[in-house]
Amino acid sequence: LLRKTAAMLDTISQSNVYRYNGDTFVIITPNADGAKCANVIREIKDFFANPVEVPAGKYVISMNAGRADFPDHGTTPTELLRSCKTALKYSKSLIKRNLCIVYNSIINDAVGRSNIIKDIVLDAINNQTGIEVVYQPVYSIKEGKFTRLEALLRIKNNQIVIGPEEAVAVAEANGFINELGDIIIKNVCNFAKVIQNRKTSIDTISINLSVVQLLQHGFFDRVKRILTDSQVPLSLFEFEITESVLITSFESVREKIVQLKSLGIRVALDDFGAGYSGINYLANLPVDTLKLDRQIVFKLGLSARQDVLVKAIIDACKSFNLSIITEGVETQEVLDKAIELGADYIQGFFYAKPMQSARLFSFLEEARLVSEFHHMD
Repeated sequence: LLRKTAAMLDTISQSNVYRYNGDTFVIITPNADGAKCANVIREIKDFFANPVEVPAGKYVISMNAGRADFPDHGTTPTELLRSCKTALKYSKSLIKRNLCIVYNSIINDAVGRSNIIKDIVLDAINNQTGIEVVYQPVYSIKEGKFTRLEALLRIKNNQIVIGPEEAVAVAEANGFINELGDIIIKNVCNFAKVIQNRKTSIDTISINLSVVQLLQHGFFDRVKRILTDSQVPLSLFEFEITESVLITSFESVREKIVQLKSLGIRVALDDFGAGYSGINYLANLPVDTLKLDRQIVFKLGLSARQDVLVKAIIDACKSFNLSIITEGVETQEVLDKAIELGADYIQGFFYAKPMQSARLFSFLEEARLVSEFHHMD
């Protein structure tokens, strides 16, 4: 695979290509302008857009790149390499893959923050401290009560609170996403036992999966062992994957989904409508739930054409027997429109913010009493 990548880089760049270390390559393009560099990166992205075939099989490969220009980003080889490595590190820290980041001073500051966060997250993993899972209740329109929870990561220390997107991106970029992911799943399993004993209205707890975590070798066996050891019915769990993973890893992701569903675990497609894919993916992807991206939900009721499009998506999903969750509902107007268009579940600050488990139980009890009062009325 490395040889094939090196040959591809040499052919596309028609410049000096060096293997820096591991799977990192350096391309030096003398007298190249910005347009030529952009063309080279585009062709490299095109190469990795399809599975790469080697004697051992076909592999879906993602890439990230950093770019530094002479003399803007350095006047010596050492300075240019340092700037390029900083841009690459920032690119790898982002959730989205197949990016090329051009160095600038803002990136330098961002990488500095990324290093701080990396140390905090790694310390939390190694010491099993500061990692917290909070839960956001999800309201069922049909049942008139909260029946689902989404588990969300928080990492705390005495300096800052790190949210899930930033923590996961750093863990992916630095190679400890498996360790962090396993801790989250074990935490949720312990909480699920409590949920069962308290006999609440909750029938589903969803856990977000990183695409890097999902596609790691051994992921299925490891997750199966953790969930089975918990002795909690696997039908209680739902794993969420983001829509963006489908672009370069559709077949690999589909295979993992089939494996999870063989255990009775449900799978949700998160952030649908964020601009990556379309309805055609849903026809061939065995998911159970679709979560409309909050950017679409925010605009419900503001544009008749937008509402028609959302209605078409919901109707198509219903024909596939998918449940529909609208994320990010914060106002009565958006809530009313989501119900009108056919949403099954509502998630957002209008009903509930993410909360710690201790607060969650009192919240669910209060909601139950209010619901019973309304039914009596």
